[in-house]
Amino acid sequence: MTADSPKPIRLWVSTHNNGWEAWVAQLGDGTFTAWACEASQNAVATYIEDSFEHACAAAHVDLVRMSNHDTCGPGCVSWEEGEA
Repeated sequence: MTADSPKPIRLWVSTHNNGWEAWVAQLGDGTFTAWACEASQNAVATYIEDSFEHACAAAHVDLVRMSNHDTCGPGCVSWEEGEA
C-alpha cells in the first residue's frame, strides 16, 4: 500500500507451515485487498475483490503462485482476524 492508499478497517491473516502468510484487508469503501508474502515481510496488495470470500481465494492463488504451497497441512492456520 502506498501513502495514498486507504487504511484498512479490518485485517485477516492465514499462516502457513512454509513460512508464508496470506492476507486480506477490508477497506472503508467495502472492497477487499489480498496478497501473500513471507512472514514478517511487507508486501503490496495484489488483488482487489468485492467480497471476503473472493479475497481469500485470491490470496491463496498468490500464496500458491509465489511459494508453491498448494496443500495446507497441520501447521497451517486458517483465517484469523488481526489488528488494523
